[in-house]
Amino acid sequence: MLTVTDQFQLSGIGLVVMPDFSVPERWANVEETVLIETPGGRRELLAQFRQTHFRILDVTAPLDRRWRVVLCFPTGTKEQVPVGSVVYVSHKTKNALLPTH
Repeated sequence: MLTVTDQFQLSGIGLVVMPDFSVPERWANVEETVLIETPGGRRELLAQFRQTHFRILDVTAPLDRRWRVVLCFPTGTKEQVPVGSVVYVSHKTKNALLPTH
């Protein structure tokens, strides 16, 4: 589960929402249907968890800030996933992104 804190539309990728995540060891991009809970109700939507490179001009920025896993909705809109929405993902994806050491 995550709460959407920001969102932006990217051509060719779709709706990208924050927060983003550190890239786990042996990460492979994931595509799954997630449940989204908004003030207006619930809906299911296809989501992609993608490893993405951020172009950060600060040369001292660590690799963990340059390479992140982001949550994308290829066909999603800002109206479908507004800031404050709660996104429920599979246990497998949650455990991969938020390991409990």
